Amino acid sequence: MNFDRFEQLCLLAGVTRPIRRMIEWGPGGGANAVRFGTEVQQLIGVDISPANLAEARRQLDSRGFDGFEPLWIEAEQPEQVLDRVDSPVDFFLSTSVYQHFPSKDYGVRVTRLACQLLSEEGVALIQIRYDDGSEKFKPKRRDYHKNGLMFTSYHLDEFWQLALDTGFSPLCIVLDGSCYAYYFLKKRTVNRVCADADKITVKTTEDI
Repeated sequence: MNFDRFEQLCLLAGVTRPIRRMIEWGPGGGANAVRFGTEVQQLIGVDISPANLAEARRQLDSRGFDGFEPLWIEAEQPEQVLDRVDSPVDFFLSTSVYQHFPSKDYGVRVTRLACQLLSEEGVALIQIRYDDGSEKFKPKRRDYHKNGLMFTSYHLDEFWQLALDTGFSPLCIVLDGSCYAYYFLKKRTVNRVCADADKITVKTTEDI
């Protein structure tokens, strides 16, 4: 499904395919990576877990993909990535990760990094948990080990504005079950916001 969303993002943003380089922030065991390995020449996996990076590499190696670059960072210093990625990428992907961040501010830092890492025509697909007003999905402030699966969430308009503030032109939001929201983003160039960037466009999975 995330590859399908990527294809829709490229159509919305006018991106020529295939793309060459991408970053996945939090590849886990490689579920996304094995699908995107059919599209890209280089896939940089950024993770705080060496075990996750090793498993992602194993999965890709087993499928004959030799363009995986594992990049381990310290959780407290996501900005380390800027010193270790030597040239811009075409696509930034992060799914099922932002909800585990220790704070909303940490999500701001990673989203800003995403924009910095992208080429001028780069695009991003970022999934968050959104705060629907219920106790279950509101952001947490303590007991991370207990609440880690749903620790950080944002209101839909809040993350839209966050994307604008960190250098993106949001194209749309696609909602899925369990309060998941997928943000389709295009890097903003020369401080120009697309005409409809301030108009929040929300779709459901069935709409794409």
